[in-house]
Amino acid sequence: MNQASSIAQVQIRRTPPAPLLFLPLGGAGEIGGNLALYGYQDQWLAIDCGLGFARGIPGVDQWVPDISGLEEVKIRPQALVITHGHEDHIGAIPWLWSKWRCPIYTTPFTAHLIRDRWTQFADLSELDLQLIKPLTQYQLAGFQVEWVPVTHSIPEAHSIYLKVAEHTLLHTGDWKLDAAPVVGALTASQRLQEIGAAGLDTLVCDSTNAPNAGWSRSEAEVQTGLKQVISQLDRRVVVTCFASNIARMYSLGQVAQATGRKITLLGRTMQRLYQAAKANQYLEGMPAPIPARDLGYLPAHEQLIVCTGSQGEPGSALARLAAGTHPELELEVGDYVLFSSKVIPGNELALEKIYNQLLKRGMILMTERQHPIHASGHPAQEEIMQLLQWLQPSTLIPVHGEYRHQHKNQEVAQASGITYTYIPHNGDLVALGRGAPRKVREYKAGRWLIDGKQLFAQDALHLSERQNLSQQGGVYLHLVIQHTPNPHVQVLAIDFWGLAVTAQLEQDLHQHLTQSLLVSLLESAPSVLEWHLQRLTFNWCKRFLAKTPRIKVHILSLN
Repeated sequence: MNQASSIAQVQIRRTPPAPLLFLPLGGAGEIGGNLALYGYQDQWLAIDCGLGFARGIPGVDQWVPDISGLEEVKIRPQALVITHGHEDHIGAIPWLWSKWRCPIYTTPFTAHLIRDRWTQFADLSELDLQLIKPLTQYQLAGFQVEWVPVTHSIPEAHSIYLKVAEHTLLHTGDWKLDAAPVVGALTASQRLQEIGAAGLDTLVCDSTNAPNAGWSRSEAEVQTGLKQVISQLDRRVVVTCFASNIARMYSLGQVAQATGRKITLLGRTMQRLYQAAKANQYLEGMPAPIPARDLGYLPAHEQLIVCTGSQGEPGSALARLAAGTHPELELEVGDYVLFSSKVIPGNELALEKIYNQLLKRGMILMTERQHPIHASGHPAQEEIMQLLQWLQPSTLIPVHGEYRHQHKNQEVAQASGITYTYIPHNGDLVALGRGAPRKVREYKAGRWLIDGKQLFAQDALHLSERQNLSQQGGVYLHLVIQHTPNPHVQVLAIDFWGLAVTAQLEQDLHQHLTQSLLVSLLESAPSVLEWHLQRLTFNWCKRFLAKTPRIKVHILSLN
């Protein structure tokens, strides 16, 4: 080889580009709390900032992703990009945004919902909201970013197309392929095919319904199904659905009009979403809902009530209707209740309670299992395969689902000929490039629990104490120690919390404590005496109540 050819070979060699980094902190291996970060050469962009719904912790209903791992290594996104307005994608903004204070980029309807949430926490003037136009490229945090319209169960859902250096990536957000969504734009299928034709490195894809074969049902089919069912009913009809499903709300308005009924919306969230959709011109042609207080002027067969509570939420409009405690409406024997929703895993017991309450009061229930009155907002297998055919990505990364959902999405991709797949976990820092994705390190990830107006770690002491109290109860001892002239102890009161204790058992514990305390202990340090009292009470409760309660002691010492 001569010198000239050697020089030429050296000249055409190029340093490979730095990897595109992917860091999920919520929504990988779980449903809810979606938060993903993308980084390139020390610049970071976040997509979505959602909350999740907690179960099994008394007094705690929601959680947000734990971002302390970012703070430890000083990673701070320069932009927050929002795909759509569901709570599991925007609900953590009031809790986490103040730690970043970066601009938030989204569309008008979603911005409306973010503002509604924000005003419950702080002054709206603090929030930096920037409106974007779909199918337009923006330069944000070193990335070229484009919002690509997709159909979902809320208006203005988008996939996010990222380009940086030689890397291309599409983050789907929540999506489905619905040719007739009733409300909102169609999926920009032509644009997706163009992205695929230009070459797509990585697809980060919604996995929620990957275990389901076929295609998801269209919202237009649901409207038809609701009309067919309701047109045959001769009593009051109550329909419960997700308040954010504006297409379903609009469809029910059309069904009410077509079947000679007036529509009423029950539930604060339902009212709030109606106002947001109306302000953004998504409900043109829908008949105006009448106030619940005016239902008394209408015969039952002319009433169609749409309400919150499709997941059995305590305090929701449906929960109060089922219990007979709603201040504006009481259901009657023979009324129909339609569940235009699916049961989200974990809500089965809450819904069973609602079902039983309604049935005992003489209502007739209908669900999606019997009639085509609900459609999911997420893609089934054939929709995923269609998207893969359009995009032809080199790599698929399944997110937005528990592991079984991710695993099935991976299988669908592998069967479709996708070269690389990688199932991430929250906290995995994944390097994306021309080859297989690789995990380069792991950051702290977890959940901060929302307790009242504060955030706490999952292992917060007061939460574990509350959990223990809810299961084992508590005992509070109030004692007086008389040191002179004759040392003795007097048990003033014993308070039991959450324990089934008879008067005789309380008297027995009273005597047990009085007789078991040695006079010599009365001169001990208060902490020693307290320990002995706790031990005596604990052992007694374990023996006679089969409980291990939290025990607190209050001692008044008199000389």
